Amino acid sequence: MALGNVALSLAMTTFLATSASLATSAAGLSNGELARRGGAREQVVRRMLDPGQQTSLKKIPSAYAALAKRRR
Repeated sequence: MALGNVALSLAMTTFLATSASLATSAAGLSNGELARRGGAREQVVRRMLDPGQQTSLKKIPSAYAALAKRRR
């Protein structure tokens, strides 16, 4: 992978993680609730939403899908 592609991937991951974190806060959800909705452990959600952590772009859509789910 070219250096420019790596930089773009990291920038996109940081942007998506930050926006998911802001959306979670705006929705009044805790990391625990987001984890429950997404079927993940809270630790995984915390790492995924932390812009300082490197997260696979493949994992980010699951956070957005969990945000869209209604509380049961």
